[in-house]
Amino acid sequence: MQTDPLAFLTPQPLVDILQPYCEKIGFKYLAPHVHEIFLAFSFYQMLFLLSGQLSPIIWGKQLRSLSAKNRIDFDIHIVSQFQAFIVVPLAFLCFNDPILSANIITAYTPWTGFLGSLATGYFVWDLIICARYVNLFGVGFLLHAICALFVFVQGFRPYVMGMMGHFLMFEMSTPFVNMNWFVSRLPKGTFPPWFEAANGIALMTVFFGCRIIWGNYWSYVTITNMWKPEIRAQYPIWLPVLNTTSNLTLVSLNFFWFSKMIRILLKKINGSKKDAKVDAHKLD
Repeated sequence: MQTDPLAFLTPQPLVDILQPYCEKIGFKYLAPHVHEIFLAFSFYQMLFLLSGQLSPIIWGKQLRSLSAKNRIDFDIHIVSQFQAFIVVPLAFLCFNDPILSANIITAYTPWTGFLGSLATGYFVWDLIICARYVNLFGVGFLLHAICALFVFVQGFRPYVMGMMGHFLMFEMSTPFVNMNWFVSRLPKGTFPPWFEAANGIALMTVFFGCRIIWGNYWSYVTITNMWKPEIRAQYPIWLPVLNTTSNLTLVSLNFFWFSKMIRILLKKINGSKKDAKVDAHKLD
């Protein structure tokens, strides 16, 4: 079992103050990880701000050719890229943990608490960004942020903490999604044609594998375990109801986004490059 690598930074006086209040609302393990959530949120916000300052210097005229909306979106995708590269390797360390495997709903370990803090901090940041720019990016991404944040926050009860690693595997497709955005938004010639083709193939393959196949299977396992009578009796009824709703919403969004990829691919196969390019711009 892995330990919490940032436990040494725990502000114990603050934890002692927050713990009774957190336990009162059902979050037994939230207070010991509050500092990690704050640090994760601050880290991602710092990346967002740094990207806004450094990316124009690094990318030069390629970035200056983008619209104001796409410049903001560029910085968001930079943050998302870092987040995926951080959490996916760490998530692998959750597998084969006997404590988590014993009960995927009620189990908790300091390592999953740390990993949950990284995810929670990111989705707090993501929710704020999606709410602030909802007029630019739409309701779908806002809904995704709300559902994902709800699921990860509930882990600190603990609730479904044993599935932390499995759910974060969804992020394996994120680097390819982000690269698809960069390829479709930055000026033609920024990336060679072979790279665009290779990334497109990898995107559809990994997205289908980790979000459609893997994601649906483990969502099914999670939901069926949540509703077992002996588990259900330990929590208020609204918790499995909302968690099930959140899982089904995320599954539906994944199907929706994958269907958009299929439509783009079919248009490219049929030779409608212009329409495919327009649709690719809508695939974030």
